[in-house]
Amino acid sequence: MNGKVFLFLNCFFALLFSCTESEEYYAFKHISDGRWFKDSVICLQFDSLRLNSSDVYHVDIEIIHNKSYPYQDLWFLIGSNLQDSILQYDTLKCWVSDQFGKWVGAGGSGLHQLSVPYRKNISVESTVKNYCFFIHQFMKDDPLLGVEKIGVKIYKATNF
Repeated sequence: MNGKVFLFLNCFFALLFSCTESEEYYAFKHISDGRWFKDSVICLQFDSLRLNSSDVYHVDIEIIHNKSYPYQDLWFLIGSNLQDSILQYDTLKCWVSDQFGKWVGAGGSGLHQLSVPYRKNISVESTVKNYCFFIHQFMKDDPLLGVEKIGVKIYKATNF
């Protein structure tokens, strides 16, 4: 019974908090068998008509991992063309657990999800037809075990 209550509360809070942001794009890619190879690139593409060049956006990287993920952090190499037609690359370090080994983010049943801020307060390039994200794992392991899904969330910046 506790599992059903936990699931209900997670869904309720996810819906409650998702209503406070103006989500424009949210997508995940599954990583086969939780084994992310160095040469495997997560590619997420979407039509530029979904975003307005006069609005300001935040971008988060979404991570779902299982309890077999062996590290406290996770490094990415991320390419995107949100602000230019030429891909711009960044590295991003994400903390998936604290100094005591407790997983960061929400989770249950062996899976944990966290949202990591990637870019804040950006305007998008209006001449780009299709926006894309290319996400590589930037760790020493090949394959990297325990990462189940990687995603991107883009939402309008709001002033409170």
